[in-house]
Amino acid sequence: MNPAFASIVGAVAIGKGIGLNLIVGLAPVAAGIWIATTRSAPAAAAVHINRIGGHKLAGI
Repeated sequence: MNPAFASIVGAVAIGKGIGLNLIVGLAPVAAGIWIATTRSAPAAAAVHINRIGGHKLAGI
């Protein structure tokens, strides 16, 4: 169950209704869910620079 949905159902179940406080509180929750479930770009390959200025790709 989604935390936002659970909050709305819980507020209605105890008779509090959906007020401004609930909406303002759910905005960051919804943003967190969106950030956590959105696929990010692949990470760039790590590059190691040695003492004489050369570099090589890291074997990750």
